[in-house]
Amino acid sequence: RRAGLSSSRFAHLFTEQGGISPMRYLERQRMRLAEQLLDLTPRTVGEIARTVGFEDPLYFSARFRAYAGMSPSSYRRRSV
Repeated sequence: RRAGLSSSRFAHLFTEQGGISPMRYLERQRMRLAEQLLDLTPRTVGEIARTVGFEDPLYFSARFRAYAGMSPSSYRRRSV
């Protein structure tokens, strides 16, 4: 609204300029934060899921696996 664009026009321009859709960009940022939290905190996967914007920890785990190639638990174990 602030920019005076419809959501579809914004998405088109964002993708054109950034090479990635707004939703993919947002998810990528959430996963980067999740990586940091897994590396630096003792929080549970469920707590991290909620912190980065996922209501369902199982869905978060599936999306994290698609992003990182491993589950959040495996990611945490590999960095110890």
